[in-house]
Amino acid sequence: MPPAIAVDRVSQRFAGSKGAPDAVALDDVSLEINRGEFVCLLGPSGCGKSTLLNIIGGLIAPSAGTVTVGETVVNGPLPRDVAFVFQESTLLPWYTVLENFRVSLEFQGRTSGWREHAMAALSAVGMDGFA
Repeated sequence: MPPAIAVDRVSQRFAGSKGAPDAVALDDVSLEINRGEFVCLLGPSGCGKSTLLNIIGGLIAPSAGTVTVGETVVNGPLPRDVAFVFQESTLLPWYTVLENFRVSLEFQGRTSGWREHAMAALSAVGMDGFA
């Protein structure tokens, strides 16, 4: 069985501004995470933890190397396979709670039955009154 997540020789460089050298966020990182494993990424601020997670989630493309989730090579977001809890609020403040649910479910291609699914999720955590 393949690993749940495989990171193979991933590097990430961000272009420096105005002739400054590139910033190296990741340099030749490899790891495998198997189903059922609990993994923590630890390190000081700026060491590349969030960059690696963004690459695994398909939010940014690596400068080099590959990432696979299951047997799928990551070339963009995989909303059915990878979920995020961001450090900062990612709600759209001009939408209601229910409308924010709709956006995330539409991103997953779930356009029918979204309201019932959203209300069930909100009810499960006692927040249905905030829809």
